[in-house]
Amino acid sequence: MNKIQAANNINYYKSHKIKQLRDLTNKVINKSPKEKQYLLTYCQNDESMEPQIYSGQDVTVNKLKTSYVKNDIYLVSTPYGKQIRKVEIISDETIKLECCNNNFVAENFLIDEIGIIGKVVNYGI
Repeated sequence: MNKIQAANNINYYKSHKIKQLRDLTNKVINKSPKEKQYLLTYCQNDESMEPQIYSGQDVTVNKLKTSYVKNDIYLVSTPYGKQIRKVEIISDETIKLECCNNNFVAENFLIDEIGIIGKVVNYGI
């Protein structure tokens, strides 16, 4: 497979996933106001979570799901702003934020520095 075919495959995959995400978002929009209160849409702004979540991809976050489950992906508030990351509790005081892309380094923070906004409930449909 040459570079053009690979790029076309990636673009098709991304456009297909974006269409599925829009369809899911439309289903969310049709929910009652009470159900919508706890959902928010967030746009991934870097390549740190690729290949699971692409830069520019919108994800839906459930703000009611803020308790930690290993290997789940969360929208978190950090000293650097909002980020989508995998969360791992290292100790009673330290939390590790991991990326899916190996070109990005995991970061450790004090638990007091991090806030879990919610669990990412749809990505890579």
